[in-house]
Amino acid sequence: MIKRIVSMLCAVSAAFCLTSCGFTEVLTEKVVHTVEVPPKMVFLGDSIAAGYGLEGYTDTDNYNCRSYSVILRDKYESELADECGHTMVNEAVSGDESKDLLALLKEGKLDEALKESDAVVVSIGGNDMLHIIFPLLESLGVKGNSEFDLGSINILSAAAQLLTIQSDIDEALVRFEENLKEISFEINARTEGQLYIQTLYNPVEYLTELPMAVEFASDSMQKFNGIIQNNAEGMYDVIDIASEFAGKSGELTNMPK
Repeated sequence: MIKRIVSMLCAVSAAFCLTSCGFTEVLTEKVVHTVEVPPKMVFLGDSIAAGYGLEGYTDTDNYNCRSYSVILRDKYESELADECGHTMVNEAVSGDESKDLLALLKEGKLDEALKESDAVVVSIGGNDMLHIIFPLLESLGVKGNSEFDLGSINILSAAAQLLTIQSDIDEALVRFEENLKEISFEINARTEGQLYIQTLYNPVEYLTELPMAVEFASDSMQKFNGIIQNNAEGMYDVIDIASEFAGKSGELTNMPK
């Protein structure tokens, strides 16, 4: 269970009167502050959770870059040192799709990590679609950054190619929903801790000179995030990264680099 640290502040005021009454009534006010903190947090999923692209990251080490899991680890280790301690486990794998995380769970490879966990944070499924979208963008001359020769792109051809992968995206979304249901079931079967699933920001939002690609990805991400929101009840809480990053993914991520 999530560790609850309760701090109590009691303010006591007493007024004394030099009369035959002796002293007035003592008034006491009690204020209770409750803070929920997870002594053991587990991070699972893909490159977002692993910290890919950040300084200090390697494909064999998720613990020495300034990813959000490491930032939280440092914060909780400092603040909980004298209370209950803190443990952070990061088993995310850059490039993994939802089927890969599901396989790790079913094979029991994450059982030890999930044992006695208090909070499990998952970022998964983006690659289910990005592994379809990114190859197409590369074929159009977009090499993972915001600098490309727009004049070399045949807009009509690009639009036609985007339409050709729509069915692939739709199929990927169907598989993702099936996998998400199984992933949440498998994790909940292995821990009494709280499960959190992250939504995904638009990873090509920065391609302002290619609005058709931005709109296509945005529509796909909306459907993707809808799946996460619609399957949450009774299974997990949603961390809505998409809404927080909207219009700021170029600033808050390393996608354009």
